[in-house]
Amino acid sequence: MYRIGEFSRISKTTIKTLRYYAEKNLLTPEKTDLVTGYRYYTTAQLLQLYQIQELREAGISVSDIKKILSGADSAAILRKKKEELQQSVADTISQISRIDFLLGGSQHMNYSVTIKEIPEYIVFSRTMHINAYSEMMQEIPKTGAKLAAVNPTLKCVAPDYCFCRYPDGEYRVVSRN
Repeated sequence: MYRIGEFSRISKTTIKTLRYYAEKNLLTPEKTDLVTGYRYYTTAQLLQLYQIQELREAGISVSDIKKILSGADSAAILRKKKEELQQSVADTISQISRIDFLLGGSQHMNYSVTIKEIPEYIVFSRTMHINAYSEMMQEIPKTGAKLAAVNPTLKCVAPDYCFCRYPDGEYRVVSRN
C-alpha cells in the first residue's frame, strides 16, 4: 500500500486531486489510518485512477464519471458528450465565419432601405392530390365558385393565381390568365 504522497508521485496526480476524487467518491483510499488520518492506496487503484483521468481528459463531468463507475451505460453517456462537443464545434465554426465576414470589410457596406406598404389580403389554402395538370385547371375554378358562394363580398386579387407543390418538391405559380 502507498501513502497518498507516494501514490501521487506514482500516478503523476496531485494530492489535491486525489483528495477531491475521494471527496466525490470517485476514488476513495483503500484504507485510512484512524489515528494518523493517513490515506493508503493500492496498485490496483492506479487502473481506476487512469480510467477516471481518461474520462476527465475527454471532458466527461465528475457526476457522469460517477455514473459510469457505478455501472451506468457508458456508451450512452459518451455519445451524449460527443453530440455536445459536435454542437460546440459547429457553434465555434459559425462564430469564426461571422468574424471572417466582419474582417472582410462587409460591416461598412452601404445598404438602401425601402419601406413598402402592402395591402392586407385574406389567403385561402387547400391541400389536394391530383393526377394531372388538367385536373388542377378544373379544380381551381370549382374551388373559387364554392368560396364565392360562401363569401359573396370576397374579391380576388388580380391576377388570380395559386402556388402548387409538385411531386418533385418544387413549388410553381399557376395562373389562369
